[in-house]
Amino acid sequence: MKKLLIRLGKFMLYPTGCMLGAAILASPSLATNGFSPSIPAKTVVVTPSPAEASSENSHEKYAGEIRIEVRGTVTSSSDGQGIPGVSVLIKGTETGTVTHVDGTYTINVPNEDGILVFSSIGYVSQEVPVNGRTIINITLTEDVQGLEEVVVVGYGTQKKANLTGSVSSVGSELLSKRHASQASQLLQGVTSGVTATQTSGEPGQDAASLKIRGLGTFSGAGTNPLVIVDGVPGSINAVNPNDIESITVLKDAASAAIYGSRAANGVILIQTKEGRQGKMQVSYETYVGKQEATELPEYVDSWTYAEMKNEARLNMGQNPEFTQEDINKFRSGEDPDNYPNKHHLRDLFNSGSGLQTKHNLTF
Repeated sequence: MKKLLIRLGKFMLYPTGCMLGAAILASPSLATNGFSPSIPAKTVVVTPSPAEASSENSHEKYAGEIRIEVRGTVTSSSDGQGIPGVSVLIKGTETGTVTHVDGTYTINVPNEDGILVFSSIGYVSQEVPVNGRTIINITLTEDVQGLEEVVVVGYGTQKKANLTGSVSSVGSELLSKRHASQASQLLQGVTSGVTATQTSGEPGQDAASLKIRGLGTFSGAGTNPLVIVDGVPGSINAVNPNDIESITVLKDAASAAIYGSRAANGVILIQTKEGRQGKMQVSYETYVGKQEATELPEYVDSWTYAEMKNEARLNMGQNPEFTQEDINKFRSGEDPDNYPNKHHLRDLFNSGSGLQTKHNLTF
């Protein structure tokens, strides 16, 4: 009979012919716990004694234990606001609950000596003994080290150890060591499965074309990945490379499924830097470099080209394009406007110094 739950203010009826009814009458534990059994009209009635029925509290009495309803609010140490989604678990059991939007919670604890464990991503977990209290308010402090282990995904954040999709993340520590005029150039050679192709070195037109795990579609929708900047779709090259805090690449369907068909070519999530509480910090970054052609082709002189062109036309059974007089004028240089001998490509690449500078001042 010790496992029989009896709630105060309620009664239970059993037929007298039942062995359970006889056992109830014979049990001495009822009198010890403040209950008086009786048998009116072939029915066993178990009711609480007057002393027990008059007590009003939030405790539910079990045989040998007291169940307490504990409630309270979980707030953040940084702003004092309630934290939603905090896990409240009874230590040593699988019984628990989560806080509401305003940080409030309610949980039934099996005994006065229970311990509640409060935990949430980005905060330091706490273990609080109940000690018979019915109201327990908790303040959680931020866990900076734990935040570094969190990876940004399409629907929020998730610990890297729990990820099932293919996700690569590049932090600010690595990005700050790279010098690039376009944000798309930051992903060259830093993460697997991402191909960055730069087709031009012209200033302002030197953006890289990004492909995640090759071509995902051949439709008119294009082959470029979806770029999300601080939760808003945009262009990766519209962001200043110095303002980027982290870049996360969602490579497969499992990680990018929340964006639907727009994520057919993968997703690139960009988080920009934010202000931090404390003293103002000022940083200055400068970069000086030189750009020059690795190798230029060797071109023949203009008169040599005219002779070879005539020879090629004769081999094809055609008439020569240049006369001997034209070839002599190319060689002599007497009429450079009509018969020039100029190496335009060589002069174009060697006309300037090729110096590039960049200055960045951050507050």
